Formats: sequence, structure tokens, C-alpha cells
Amino acid sequence: MFLCDAIGFIIVSFSYKSFAPVTESHNIRDVTSAIKENRVPSAFLVMLLSLFIFMLVDRVIYLRRLVFGKLILQVMLVIGAHVWMFFILPSVTNRPFSKNVTAQLWYFFKCLYFGLSAYQIRCRYPARILGNFLTKKYNYTNLFFFKIFQITPFMLEIRYLMDWMWTDTALGLYSWVQMEDIYNNVFIVACFLAGEDRYVTARATKRSPIIKYGLGGILLFLLFLIIWFPMLLFSFGGTVFVSKAPLGCRLSIKLDSYKTVFEMDVQQHQLYEINSRDYKSLRQQFIANQSATAFLSMYTISDVYIADINGKAATLWASTPPNTRGLYNHLMGNKTFIIYVTVSIPSSTSSEPYVYNFHYNLTSTAESRRSREKLAQMIMPSSYNFSTQVLPSRAVSIPNILPRYLYVSVKGVKQLTNLGRDYINLMLHINHIDNSSAWWQVNEYRKRNTFEPVGVRNKYTWNSTIRIVTFNERVAPSILATVTSYGVVGLYVSIVFMVGKLVRMMTGDLSHSVIYTEMPYVGRIMRLCQDIYLVRENGDMALEEELFAKLIFLYRSPETLIKITRPKVE
Repeated sequence: MFLCDAIGFIIVSFSYKSFAPVTESHNIRDVTSAIKENRVPSAFLVMLLSLFIFMLVDRVIYLRRLVFGKLILQVMLVIGAHVWMFFILPSVTNRPFSKNVTAQLWYFFKCLYFGLSAYQIRCRYPARILGNFLTKKYNYTNLFFFKIFQITPFMLEIRYLMDWMWTDTALGLYSWVQMEDIYNNVFIVACFLAGEDRYVTARATKRSPIIKYGLGGILLFLLFLIIWFPMLLFSFGGTVFVSKAPLGCRLSIKLDSYKTVFEMDVQQHQLYEINSRDYKSLRQQFIANQSATAFLSMYTISDVYIADINGKAATLWASTPPNTRGLYNHLMGNKTFIIYVTVSIPSSTSSEPYVYNFHYNLTSTAESRRSREKLAQMIMPSSYNFSTQVLPSRAVSIPNILPRYLYVSVKGVKQLTNLGRDYINLMLHINHIDNSSAWWQVNEYRKRNTFEPVGVRNKYTWNSTIRIVTFNERVAPSILATVTSYGVVGLYVSIVFMVGKLVRMMTGDLSHSVIYTEMPYVGRIMRLCQDIYLVRENGDMALEEELFAKLIFLYRSPETLIKITRPKVE
């Protein structure tokens, strides 16, 4: 019954979209994506809490042996589940039950639960509840499932608390937990002893090489794999990771604290991947730079994309006369003036685009001063004759304003210094329409050492496009995305060290537990524990305390514990 409830809980947890209202199902891809965005749908929370509470109520009724209460719960659940499944859910999800496969799967396991629950009501609850049902037999199968039960977070603690709250006992909570822990440890020892009886190993016989090299080799391989896994994952990531093309590229230019003067972007279909000849040309350009050659060897042609951004602004630059006058005075004054250039690259792995900010200071040199004066004259159209159809156009050259080669990773965008400091030279044009509006045009001058794809004409001249080359970090497949997000150091800290700590806990300090694990026979201690369960069920609180005190005395006295755990033959 618990297994059926647990499976139903898991189905709702991981397939919430099949149970979500229509308004939510359109906005949520799955529960995992919603939780990553720090959003927990209210309907999802209500469903999980309801299932969890009913599981707890069922356990309480079982501990108190309330058959009539179980009957009432059964009737409520049968009516409620069918009303929800066949009337409420179809109207909420706008999907009939016959077409909702996930709901049908949940209903199947719920029907199994109803059948087992009805059989339980007919047979009534057991007269005595003695320990965990997994501890009734001593074998490796029961031991395996019992270990899973133990390592499930909070499962053991919730069971301890509920059993203590709804069971008549004279023991305090701490003594109750002590008693349960002793019983669990004795059960584990009993399972190992039963395994030794079934698979007897003759004395004074060396271990078989198959066992030593088989079991030992597998464990040694696993330890080596855990230690070197982060290094291997990121070292051979090129063969496992996949290329991820950027979704686009946007270039914007802003004059100090004033309004953006130029903004243009290209979409993913407008970006183009270099071909083999282009990649060979790129490698040839940096043949003398060993650092660049080593860097390029880490990438393939599918990792390099070129964005040719149109230099003609798509929108007008509208500025009020006071704002234009303020910009003019700023340029002609002695204050610091900075041109901000921003490259934004959206990515499918992040809700926010990756942004690279670069600023160019027009303050320090005489050449910068001349550029400021030209820029000031450009933006003030007072000397222009707007009655003519063709208005005069002026331009100012800004050298080394933006890096050409950018590296795009999950951590953002940065400049590639491995390929040298190749910067883009821009010429800013402004074309006035009237006294209050204009449009900007940006041209790029490509030097003789600038990378040019094969077949491009008009080399080393002013071009109407701005060329940005992006090297894109390969991303892990979705099955490895969560692991690789930690990075090499993060994996070692969060996974390797944690696993190492668990292994050390399993193999360390074994000498302190020898007296409690190396017991030749645990039948007498097991019977004493079962006697405590038995007198508790019969309501004899005084005898329960006496037997528990005897159990504690055995564990406090090594000599007595050795005597009581001797094999039957002795």
C-alpha cells in the first residue's frame, strides 16, 4: 500500500503538466523548470500536500488499529479520487480522462491501493505490530531494501516520530530511537550471518582470485573513476559536448551618459559558421603565435561563428535641443567622455543574454581631443540647410573601440587575448533629417592582418558591416548539463570530496564498532527486542522499561554482550 502511494506521489511530482490547469500548463514546460525559476505552482503544492497528508493519516490509523476510521478514509478516498479524476481534472486540464495517459497511470496505482486497502479492512489490522515488515526475514534482499529505506532522507526519522507519538509506550523519544537503532543494527548483523550460513567458506582457505580481482577490481576501478571523473569529463569534453550556436548578436553604442546612438542586431539565421577554408585561413593568420595556435586546436569549425552586423541604424536618433546642447557642451568641455560599446549574445541556456561591455575614453590624448571636436560638430546641425533634399554627412574615426574575437561561455562573454589584441576600428557617421532627428551609420576599417572569410571582396577598406568572430564554448548534453554546471573545482568540492567522506565513514573507525558488528549469534538480542515490542503491545509499561534497561545494560557491558552472543553450540 505504501509503495502504491509512493509511486502515485512520484507520478504527480514529475508529470504535473498533465494535472495542471490550462492557464498554468501553457506557461510551464515541466515542474523542474518552474522550480529552477523559483516558482512553485499553487495547484502543484496542494496536490502533493494532500497526497502526503493522506499517507500520514493512513499510517496513524494503522498504528492505532482504527478499522472504522480506515473504512471512513477508504470511502472518502474512493469518492474523492473518482470525482477528481473523472469530473474535476478533465474540466481543469481541458483533456478527457481517456486521453490523459499520465492520469490513467496514476489511477491504476490508486486502484491497486484501494484493492489492498479493502483487503486490509476485511482482514482487520494485526493484533501485534512488531518492528519493520522488512525485518521479518534475514537475507540479502531484505537487507538491500532496508538499506534503501534507511538512506531515504527523513524517512526513518518520520517513522520514528510517528510510531512514538501514536504508540502507547513508557519510553521517552531518545530511548525509543535508541531501541530502534539497536534493533536495526542487530537485523543487519543477522542478515550477514544468514548469508554466511548459506554461502559457507572453509576455514584456512585463501580467497579465490575471481573474488579478489573481480570484486576488488570493480571497487578499485570505481574509486579511480570518482577521483579522475571531473578531469576526464572536461578533458575529453570535445568528444562528448555538443556545439551550441549563439541565438544572435546585438551591438549598441552609447555616448557617455546620453541616449544610445546606435543599436543593431542579427538573428541566429543571419550568423554563419565558417567553413574549412575559412578555418584554415584563420589558423594561417596566427601561425607565428604559438599560444593562438594551441588555442585554435581546441576548437573545430562548428564552434566558430561570424556576425556581420549591418552598420546602418534601424531606428532614428531623436534628441531634444536641450539634450543635444548638453552633449555638445560635454564634448567641447574638459570633462571625461567615454563611449560605451555593448555586445549582447542571447543563449538558450540562460534567460538573460550574455553581455560584454567595452568603453573607449576620449579624454587623454590630443587625437582624442580632435575626435571629440569632430563628434561635437557632427551632432549640432544648426549650420546645415535643411531645405535641401540631401543633407551633409560628417564622420569621426574611433580606433580600437571593440575586440574582434570574443569567447562565449556559460559564464558570459570575454575578450580572447589568446589571439592577440585585434581591435575593431569604427567610423561613426551621422545623417541629419531635421533639427531634432537623425540616423547613425557605423563603418569598420579592416586592417591587412584582419581575418577575412574566403571570397570576401573589398578587403582593407571601410566596410558597411561590423564583423565580430565568436568562439563558442561547447555545452554538455542535457543528461550532463547539471553535472558540468559545477565546473572542475565545483565537482571536486561537491561530489568527489563528498563521496570520499562517505567512503571514509564506511571504512574508518571500524575498530570502535567491532563489539557490535562481529557477533557470532544475535538470536538472544533479537528475541529481547521482540519481547519489548510484545509487552508494549500488551500495555505492560513496567515490564517494557525493565526489558529496555536490560538491553541497555548488555550494550554497556562488553563481557555480558560476549556471553549472550555466543553460538548455540557453546
